[in-house]
Amino acid sequence: MQNSHDIVLIVDDDLISCELFKELLKGLGIKCLEVNNGHDALKVVKENANIKLVLMDIKMPGLDGIETMRRIKKIRTDLPVIAQTAYISEGITSSYKKVGFNDYLEKPIDFYIFQEVIQEYLIMNY
Repeated sequence: MQNSHDIVLIVDDDLISCELFKELLKGLGIKCLEVNNGHDALKVVKENANIKLVLMDIKMPGLDGIETMRRIKKIRTDLPVIAQTAYISEGITSSYKKVGFNDYLEKPIDFYIFQEVIQEYLIMNY
């Protein structure tokens, strides 16, 4: 069961992707915050203990998603970070978990897979 104070942080430099994730999360009754770069993501994670899950875009200018995830894990080792990317292939998906992501979502997003993954990681926190 999800706590009403739980928040999902969306980190994506693409406004359309952010809006889609916000609408999908809203439809599941989940609150979210959004930032469009890795540096802001680190700041928000440090300042908000109610973040229970991070949806991380891989390809971002400046601090990319992999490096941002690594730095988040140093701040909060228990915080699940899910890669979300359009760049999926068999070899790449296993490498996301090897570098530290808890899971990944492929763009374009399949709502049913999205819902399963989100619920799995929010429920795991209890």
